[in-house]
Amino acid sequence: MVWDEYRESVSGYITREYRKPLNALIEAEIYPHFARGTDDVDAAILIAKRFRWKLIKRHDWASPFEQRIREMEGCSA
Repeated sequence: MVWDEYRESVSGYITREYRKPLNALIEAEIYPHFARGTDDVDAAILIAKRFRWKLIKRHDWASPFEQRIREMEGCSA
């Protein structure tokens, strides 16, 4: 994935799942994940954890994004 696509994908997750707009600070956080080859979903989750954002829950079921968060939390426990 090229930088522009990656940035758009990660920022899309951030704006949809956390309702946070993309700004220069967040974009600066995205780039190191891109450089390391971090999956775009994982990058969004890691950035949200760093800033301590709360996930916006909209459903009675767990979205694939929420399921990935649970997987990541299980690995770090």
